[in-house]
Amino acid sequence: MQAWKPVFLLMCWGLAAIDGWAQEADARALKAAADRVLAKDIVEARGDIHHVFAYAEWLAKNEREKEAVRYLERGLRVHAWALDRHLQLATLQKQLGNHEDVARSAKIVAERAEEDSLVLPARELLLMDPWVFPTPPLDEPMPAGPGLVLVPVGQVDEVVLLEMSARLEKELGIPVQFRAVELEIPPPGRSHLLVPKTPTDEPGRHQQWDVVKLRERFTAAVRKVRRPGLTFLGITKLDIYADDYNFLFAQAAGDVGVVSYARFCAEFQGEPPDRKRLVTRFLKQALASAGHVFDVERCSSPDCARAYPEDLAEHDAKPDRSCDRCRRGFETTFDRFRSPR
Repeated sequence: MQAWKPVFLLMCWGLAAIDGWAQEADARALKAAADRVLAKDIVEARGDIHHVFAYAEWLAKNEREKEAVRYLERGLRVHAWALDRHLQLATLQKQLGNHEDVARSAKIVAERAEEDSLVLPARELLLMDPWVFPTPPLDEPMPAGPGLVLVPVGQVDEVVLLEMSARLEKELGIPVQFRAVELEIPPPGRSHLLVPKTPTDEPGRHQQWDVVKLRERFTAAVRKVRRPGLTFLGITKLDIYADDYNFLFAQAAGDVGVVSYARFCAEFQGEPPDRKRLVTRFLKQALASAGHVFDVERCSSPDCARAYPEDLAEHDAKPDRSCDRCRRGFETTFDRFRSPR
């Protein structure tokens, strides 16, 4: 066996050397591709900027932080909306002790990003207080009188939901609370092929969920705590549809509804990320759906958040407040469920 030991060690060294050479070759190829992109005009470079970010990723993984920062900064001059890369840059700047640069990059992400996966680590880098997302169980007592309960259905972005709900409560003037329920999500009802939007996008399928099935399951889940004056909206990031409709923003029946914010997101629409815009879109739909579950007549004015939109353009054209007539309709309904003073 001893005679084989040198041969075995030589084989291991050879395999390690081959692996090292392969990694160096990969690095050279990544760097060459990144440098070719950066040598282009900025307009032409935009479509290939993923090569620059790929090389920066390799540099960061191989503990070459300063070089990674340089390539990230150059890449972001071409694609400033790549918030995931701003977050990566802030993280590297923290490792290098560049605190002012950390704050600049992390603030961009914390203010603009729409996904928890970006917002929460950015806030941590900024030493901001963590978000507290209160989701007590459904059977926890709720205040008497009129109220609206928001229940996450599937995975949702908590930061978006918290910011929207605060504005919704202020607009309605009644308690808006969160509750958690166990709800089995049905399988998607249909799907269609996705056309890749960028060179790095993988081909795939876009899935949609039948909102009637979602709402029926949600209604069954909250049945035991329903009472007059208390309404429920299931909040989901799943894209929903019903019957022959291409999509729906929401659907309600009685005192229960389901609202999807999937099509309000920048990623879905191919827009630059903007959480304020997303929250405002979400708020308008939540106000419209609140009117349905509280049985307030649909509004006919385009100057009201509760006007029916045919598409996202009409939705964006609406204000983020209810008109005076709808406010009176809400108040009339709420007064029926308030305790006598």
